[in-house]
Amino acid sequence: MGSVASVLTSGGVGAVVSGVVIAVITAVSKRGSERATAAKSIAEAEQTDAGAAEILTGIAAKMTADIRQENQSLRVELRELKGAVDDLTHAVETAIPLLEQAGHVDAVSEIRTAREHVRRVL
Repeated sequence: MGSVASVLTSGGVGAVVSGVVIAVITAVSKRGSERATAAKSIAEAEQTDAGAAEILTGIAAKMTADIRQENQSLRVELRELKGAVDDLTHAVETAIPLLEQAGHVDAVSEIRTAREHVRRVL
C-alpha cells in the first residue's frame, strides 16, 4: 500500500509540475504574442502618423501658396488704390482755389482736413 501511495503521490507531483510548466510556457508565449501585437500596433500608428503628417504638409503648402497669391493680388490693388487717391487729391487741390473764390470757406476747410488725413494714411 505504501508503494501505491508513493506512486500516486509522485504521479500527482508530476502532474502538478507538468501543469506549472505548461502554464509558464503558455504565459511566455502569450507575452511574445502580446509584444508582437503591440509592436504591430505601434508600426501601424507610426504609418498613420506619417500619412497624416504628409496630408497636413500638403494642406499647409496649398494654404501658403494661396495666401501668397492673395497677398500679391492685394498689393497690386493697394498700389492702384493709392494711385487713384493721388489723382483724386490732385483734382481736389486744383478745385480748392475755385471754391475759395466762390465763397465756400467751410467746404474748403473740410476738404483740406480730409486731404491731410488721406496723406497721413497713405
